[in-house]
Amino acid sequence: MLEKLPKIGFYCSSTSWGGLEMNMLRYAQWFASRGWTSVVYCMPNSPLDEASKGQVPVVHIGANKKAFDYKSARKIASQIDKDQLDLVWISDTKDMSAVGIACKKAKCRPKLVYQQAMQLGISKRDLIHTIRFKRIDVWITLLPYLYRQISERTRMPMNRVHEIPLGIDLSKIDNHLIKSSSRDSFNVPEEGVLLGVIGRFDPLKGQLFVIRALRKLHDLGIPAHLLLVGESTRGEGQEYEKHLVDTSKELGLETYVHLRPFIEDVERFYSAVDICVVPSVGETFGMVTIEAMAAGGAVIGTNTSGTPEILGHGEYGMVYTPDNVDEFVGQVRKLCNDERLRIAFGQKAVKVVKEKYDLSKVMDATEKLLLQEIKQDRKQ
Repeated sequence: MLEKLPKIGFYCSSTSWGGLEMNMLRYAQWFASRGWTSVVYCMPNSPLDEASKGQVPVVHIGANKKAFDYKSARKIASQIDKDQLDLVWISDTKDMSAVGIACKKAKCRPKLVYQQAMQLGISKRDLIHTIRFKRIDVWITLLPYLYRQISERTRMPMNRVHEIPLGIDLSKIDNHLIKSSSRDSFNVPEEGVLLGVIGRFDPLKGQLFVIRALRKLHDLGIPAHLLLVGESTRGEGQEYEKHLVDTSKELGLETYVHLRPFIEDVERFYSAVDICVVPSVGETFGMVTIEAMAAGGAVIGTNTSGTPEILGHGEYGMVYTPDNVDEFVGQVRKLCNDERLRIAFGQKAVKVVKEKYDLSKVMDATEKLLLQEIKQDRKQ
């Protein structure tokens, strides 16, 4: 064990606010709670800057280009040396080049840690990506399918790649909320099956698909309700949200589809619904899926990206082919008609979340990995 816990800098030049930035702040806080010296490097007046105030120390940085930004790299290296960092943590690929160069230029030579937040997509085996990835000392990926992508689509040395998922704080998951009270708080009927989708109102999130599927469920004699909780992307208008309302009316579902604003206490949503739907396509790692499982609910999600692996390919929840309404309706129909099946899925889901995604276990594994990297480096 090291005599003194390391100093770690979380670098993010993003000016938006989403899952990547939220995870960055969470990890900075979690490491600080474990006794590390944790600092966030972010753009001034960015959402991450505002959210970090009072949580962890903040250092303001400038914008950098995605590639060949040696000018920014020199400034970053100077700041790294000033702060004497042992590790620099990034998640945004646009920071990879400048920060990677900076870590090699800095006299204190910190380890560069990259936590993968997005799928790789196309092959990254070209010279530029190979050089860029070579600067990464520790690559943390979230699920087996992402690990396979790295192996198949990059020239990254796989001994530097480690599979550690995101985790959730199970102490904040309240499984003792009363369903009737939770439903009442959303002003939805206490009786009957309630489907739910939580997240940003966005075409890629699939709420419209679920509304259209609900019409088919009703045609089959299953008068389920649908609770949609979220908000439109800030600064991008509310056209899609309005489209959801208009479509519900056109399909005669205006009394069955309930749009509600985003909430902080998401466990209230999971307590209210009988079936949590994750209809988005391309979720690298769905935290909503994990949260719903932890709450003991039945989950159904698209059979793409990280969702099927999280749901055990149908063992801990149901999966369906994206945009296949008939398949989705068939699966949901089974869940609606069989409460015991919903309970069985929920019980399995809770067990697997405790085993794989418990935050304390995830942080233990992450901390152990980084301490080993630094200890090994200091021996050389």
